[in-house]
Amino acid sequence: MANFESSIVEAQLDAVERSLTATPDEDVVVSAVTLSQSYPVDPKSLWAACTTQERLAQWLGPVSGDLRVEGRYQLEDTAAGVVRRCHAPKSFVVSWDYGDDTSLVEVRLRAEEAEDAEAEGGTRLTVIHSADIASQRWAQYGAGESGIGWDIWLLCLAHHLATGDAVATAVNAWTESVGGRRFIAESSRRWADKSVATGTPEADARAAQARITAFYANLDPAGQP
Repeated sequence: MANFESSIVEAQLDAVERSLTATPDEDVVVSAVTLSQSYPVDPKSLWAACTTQERLAQWLGPVSGDLRVEGRYQLEDTAAGVVRRCHAPKSFVVSWDYGDDTSLVEVRLRAEEAEDAEAEGGTRLTVIHSADIASQRWAQYGAGESGIGWDIWLLCLAHHLATGDAVATAVNAWTESVGGRRFIAESSRRWADKSVATGTPEADARAAQARITAFYANLDPAGQP
């Protein structure tokens, strides 16, 4: 099991800024989940962690293929797609093909100045996952379907950057631990809060929250191990 530092886990959920747009359009919901976090590393280091196969394997998972514009990549056991745009070291956009669904993921990096003039600045990472989701599926799982996954990955990135540890191969076991399930439940609650803020009825958002929490934590629908 990944030995996540408790201090990193405890700080992570509050370290992320989240936003959500969700617009019904006939039989789909046009959605975008956005997560933004500052990391205490320079842009070059963070860019390498997000774009090189060796570093991605440490926190996201093994990635094969051609990581250049128009190149096709495969994230092991997760998604595949094509690199659509890249403006190193500031941003890139990839298609995100998972099963029969295709969406877009945009990653942006922005250097930040330190509050202390003698300290080194950090880098803000922003991830925007845009998708047209079938209305029935959105009602079932809500924004947490993609939002929780990105919360977990950003935790893995934070842990890797802070400790140098490789966590990608062990994170699934961690999500079934007491601490992992607590993290998932809190992430799910926060995404449901965002859904309510977009106009989703409270009861519907909380029902979707319960279902997607159970899915990620490998619980039965009633929320029991």
